[in-house]
Formats: sequence, C-alpha cells, structure tokens
Amino acid sequence: VYWTNGVDPIESYDGTTVAAVGGTPPVALQIELYLDRMYALTDAGVRFSDLNVDNVWQAAALLNISDNQGGTASFLKAANQVLITGKTSGLWRLDGSPLLGNAFRQYSAVGCIAPWTADQVTVLSNGQVVPVGIVFLGKDGVYLTDGFDVRLISAKIDPVFTAYFRTAVGKYYRKKRQYFLSFNNTGAPNDTLWVCTNLDITGSQLAWTLYTGFDCDSFAEWDGGSDNGEFIAGQSDTGHINRLDAGKQDLGVDYVCSLTTRYLGDPALNKQVRWIKPVFDATKAVHFGVDYF
Repeated sequence: VYWTNGVDPIESYDGTTVAAVGGTPPVALQIELYLDRMYALTDAGVRFSDLNVDNVWQAAALLNISDNQGGTASFLKAANQVLITGKTSGLWRLDGSPLLGNAFRQYSAVGCIAPWTADQVTVLSNGQVVPVGIVFLGKDGVYLTDGFDVRLISAKIDPVFTAYFRTAVGKYYRKKRQYFLSFNNTGAPNDTLWVCTNLDITGSQLAWTLYTGFDCDSFAEWDGGSDNGEFIAGQSDTGHINRLDAGKQDLGVDYVCSLTTRYLGDPALNKQVRWIKPVFDATKAVHFGVDYF
C-alpha cells in the first residue's frame, strides 16, 4: 500500500512496516500504478519510476502536462488501459510506456476543479475489479470519461452548479453503482449530498437523489477480504462517522485519530521535551489527549 499527502515523500506499508519509499521519489500530489510503474503527479508534471520498482526515479523521467491556460493539476488515475491526468484546464491521456515515445496528450478541455471528487468507475471482469472510467466534478457539472470521450452526467441537476465547488468530495460506490457527491456552494463545510444511481460507462439511464442531514467531508468503501462493501462517510459538522449503505445511518462514533509531528523523529521512540503546545484549527470543539509519563 502506498500513500502521499502532497507535502512529504511517498510512504508505503507492506503489512508489517510503514516506511518511506527508497531512492529519491518526488513529493507527489497523487500517485498511481500503471503498466508496472509508479507515477507521481506533481506541480511540474508527472514523474515515473523504473519498471517494476518503486525506489528508482530517474531525473529525466518526467512527462510534461503544461498548457497555455495555466491549469493546475487535479488528479492522476488509470482506467480503460490508459493513464488519465485531470487539470483545472482539461484532461490528458498517456497510452502505453513513456520509454516507447508515448507522452501525455490533451483530449478534452473539460477540467476538474475539485481533486477529491475524481474516482474510478469499475466493472467486475473474470473475478477482477477493472477500472473503466473516471467520474469527476467539472466547472459546470459532473463528468464521466473513459480516457477518450467525455460526457456530462449531471444534466438533470444542472441548476445546482452555480459556482465552482473546489472543496467538494466524491466517491464511487461500486457495490451499488452509485456516485456520492458532497459540497457546499458558499465555501463553508460541505452540507449538500447528491447521489447518482445506476452509474456505469455504458450510458445507462441515471437518477440523482438529494439527501439532507449528511454533511460529508470524506468517504470510504470497506472492500477487504472480510468486509461486505460497507460504505462509510465522515461528517463535517458533528465529527461522526456514518454508514450510508444501511438503514442505521448514524453510528454515533467520533473521529479518532493520532497526530505525530515529523519534527520529533521516529514516532515509535520515546521523546523528552520541555513543553508541548497543541494548536487546532477546527469549526467544532476538539477533544484531545497527550500521552506522557
């Protein structure tokens, strides 16, 4: 498992140990695996590793995605056997290995304005989950692309998109072929949830439903070996975690997390400090504890 936060180097987890990826990986906005290479989206372009390794990043292994519109990078995802980069100014496609002369080519001027609304639309093929498209929020609605064509799928609710919802979040729920989109049209914490049902790449008839009382700022699907496709949302108003795929919506569970500053070194080792001053910027009350001895 790999992850990035756009600030620190890429890290990984092998089931036992959390460690920074070796070599000199870039600080990435998003990462994606495609044709046995790791690709990293940065402000300067798309970096890629050597074949079948994650710790060799050649200085020249950089693909250009610049444009004369000055667009900023939004997402990097593989689908339909191509690698798709979304920017605020359009969509780019990489088809094949960059070492064979392939490069990112712009194929659409439709851009993505909210990075965390982009998600893979998948199908089940021969027991494998296969990504066949990307759904994302554009300037004037929700779009679906297969890496070649782009179509608007939110025409039925177009009056909703009166502004650029840059803080919106979205998630494709593959168990029920639904797309969840949460946003706020004034820039405040997300308070509007629309759900698109029957979403697939074939152009099926779609239905959009508005839900109230779900101020969602994150989504997650539990799809591990012992899971049953539970769909979880985190609320931006109460800090509670909700299950959206069952009749009982509010689990009444607070967010629980641990924060470890990187300036104290290895989090597994005890530290001796003169003082600690936690500072939180939140819209609701925050309860915290400091473990010490």
